[in-house]
Amino acid sequence: MLPEWRKLILPEETFEALYRNHMQVDFPPAELKPLSRMLALQASGHYGVCTYGAVDDMQAYACFYADERAALLDYFAVVRGRRAQGWGSQALEALLQHHSLKTGLILECEDPDLSANVAEARLRRRRIHFYERLGFTDSGIRATIFGTPYWVLERGRVDDVRDALAYVYGQFVPDRVHYEANVFIH
Repeated sequence: MLPEWRKLILPEETFEALYRNHMQVDFPPAELKPLSRMLALQASGHYGVCTYGAVDDMQAYACFYADERAALLDYFAVVRGRRAQGWGSQALEALLQHHSLKTGLILECEDPDLSANVAEARLRRRRIHFYERLGFTDSGIRATIFGTPYWVLERGRVDDVRDALAYVYGQFVPDRVHYEANVFIH
């Protein structure tokens, strides 16, 4: 039997374990939001964690922001030991079917044109193609968030990708001065 996605409101210690044991390994430090901010967003009711399978035996996990205005797939990863086995496509397809997002879905992928080397560019393009195979398209919007440049992809009904991304990052970085110094959407 295939695993199912479970949307969870994680207790702080469980979220911290996911963050330390998986996210800090799966994502570059420059891309990770502070755990304290993610916990505050979860407490707002608009930020969630989903696991593909039970938390203690998950194949993949996803963190996302969603409300009536916008939805952003913030983090998505297949856990170590389960990669290169088809879990990524299967898990993301199941997530997209499981969650009816009224506003469509946006996500960011590191800009392959600004990679440090050929291998990194190849990996970033492979990641973008993975999402394209699952119905995401390049929105044409680019963003630099805390110094990391991204392409913004979309899937479904996103009325204005630039506004949606600005809105979500306004929730992530509520201090206006900090936002204007670190969030650039073009």
